[in-house]
Amino acid sequence: MFTVPKSQTHVQVVMSDIRERRGNLFVENETPSNVGRNRLEDLLNNAPGRFVPFETEGGEHRLLAKREIVYIRSDDLESEEMEKTYGLAPVEVKVHLSNTQAITCRVYPCMPDGQQRVSDFFNQESRFLPVYHGKWKLIVNSDHICMIED
Repeated sequence: MFTVPKSQTHVQVVMSDIRERRGNLFVENETPSNVGRNRLEDLLNNAPGRFVPFETEGGEHRLLAKREIVYIRSDDLESEEMEKTYGLAPVEVKVHLSNTQAITCRVYPCMPDGQQRVSDFFNQESRFLPVYHGKWKLIVNSDHICMIED
């Protein structure tokens, strides 16, 4: 039987019921069809189906409904890599979410030329978008964003 190698990523998932779940998501390792490593947002945006597998800190397996995920917090420090490698400057915004949270964060509008505004970043086709809050990477479900202040 063929299996795809995956990496375990420790995360905190905030659901629409405001409960925070801690555990692991599993992201496919680098594959020949992709350039670079897969990221959490790749898993959420590209995986088929309405649910994503999740392992609790106690080792129990659950399926989380993607539409109910408000955001996922990871300690991935990709923002430093984006600034150094791509020369991208962050834009600070305040994101108001459906669970009444307001989060001040940084975004890197890495979009095609002429589409590098904050509005272009948040209006892209991908539902789950990476933003950075302090040392944390947040993968925000754009369906739960009520307002953005820049």
